[in-house]
Amino acid sequence: MSLRSFWGGILSLFGLVDLSRFEEELVGRLLVTKETSERAWIRSWPRDVPRSIQYPKFSLTRFLTDAASMHPEKTALLYTKDRITFHQLHSLAQKFGKALQDRGVRKGDRVAIYLPNVPDFIVSYYGALSLGAIVVAISPIYKENEILQILTDSKAKVLVSLDKLKSQVDNVRDQTGLELVINCSLNESLTEIAPTSREEAVADKVSMKTLLSNTVGFAGQVVIESEKDLALLQYTGGTTGAPKGAMLTHHNLVANAIQFANWLGLKTAAETHLAALPFFHIYGMTVALNVPIYTASGIVLIPDARDTDVRRPNQPTRHTRAQAQFDSRMRLRRLTTSNPSAKTVRGVNWGKTC
Repeated sequence: MSLRSFWGGILSLFGLVDLSRFEEELVGRLLVTKETSERAWIRSWPRDVPRSIQYPKFSLTRFLTDAASMHPEKTALLYTKDRITFHQLHSLAQKFGKALQDRGVRKGDRVAIYLPNVPDFIVSYYGALSLGAIVVAISPIYKENEILQILTDSKAKVLVSLDKLKSQVDNVRDQTGLELVINCSLNESLTEIAPTSREEAVADKVSMKTLLSNTVGFAGQVVIESEKDLALLQYTGGTTGAPKGAMLTHHNLVANAIQFANWLGLKTAAETHLAALPFFHIYGMTVALNVPIYTASGIVLIPDARDTDVRRPNQPTRHTRAQAQFDSRMRLRRLTTSNPSAKTVRGVNWGKTC
């Protein structure tokens, strides 16, 4: 008699448990396989989470390419009054990559992004990665000495910044190796671009809108070795000294996104993420940016993480934000339980920036 039959029969006899449930819950814990004995924590995982994943070996930009190919007209980004589809987002990212390529940016060059959660961040991020360039994400609340340290340590050639931060960038630029500064505006629409003067377009300081409007075509194909080629230099918070750039490959970021998507049980092309967790932080970059792109989900962009009002017309199904203050978390919890327009929120992912 098998262990399953013996214990199942005993417990069923006393009415303690039915045999099918016994098989799933008790035998699953008693009959430890070689795999689970080596990874015992798996026994505590939710049932619908896969026990292992075969990770594809491709560039992180494949997420956006696939989403644009399979769901071209689905809304990718929602920001103020703008709705950007996956096809539009992919085209903008490719055009940005071509603009950088035209200016001499090549595989392995560093492109720093000094922005909050705005469409320009995502366009710059995926556009730079499409060239094989390495992204350096910088918090927009950093001051001159902090951005100088990161720009010089990373050897960034390009900086994508917010026009409101212009004075801070101007004050440190001569001490860095920056060859191009691209300015973005919180109120600028990337869906409405038109050609401008050639002189403005070729300057070493140019607006995102001007750069894109004067770029023709898309960047050429670049071979990415996902397990070897860096996608990101992610700087630490500097708790124990100066911030240090953690080197992350395309494969690292692809695996992270797929892991989170599976753990959270996300549905493809059926979610909307309210993204307040900042993209410049590695948790926000993974959960609020790369995961939605991977699952072809819409992203409602929140530039200021203190804006936790989920009463929006876009019906978010999942909300990600930074666990910055306890009272902010409680305020959001009250909104999602008491406000009728927030009833579509199915999950809230908390993160803490350090």
